[in-house]
Amino acid sequence: MPILEANATGRAVVTSNVMSMPEVAGDAACLVNPYEIDSIRDGILRVIYDHNYRNMLVENGRKNIERFKPSMIAMQYVDLYNHLAYKS
Repeated sequence: MPILEANATGRAVVTSNVMSMPEVAGDAACLVNPYEIDSIRDGILRVIYDHNYRNMLVENGRKNIERFKPSMIAMQYVDLYNHLAYKS
């Protein structure tokens, strides 16, 4: 949820490139290797100093939260159920 909360409030996100973080963040976060200090530092510094990159992450974040709206998730379930029902 922190990734989506940051997206929703217009914040740039730096997050891990492992587990489910890339799937949730999509192209709305700077992904870093959480086991490499240099990767974390480079990601944070890029977000701080590269204004175009930071603005792109914020804009992508506004689009990213659309994927997680309850109505969108409900539609995905409807599509899945329809697919399963008509497949048999």
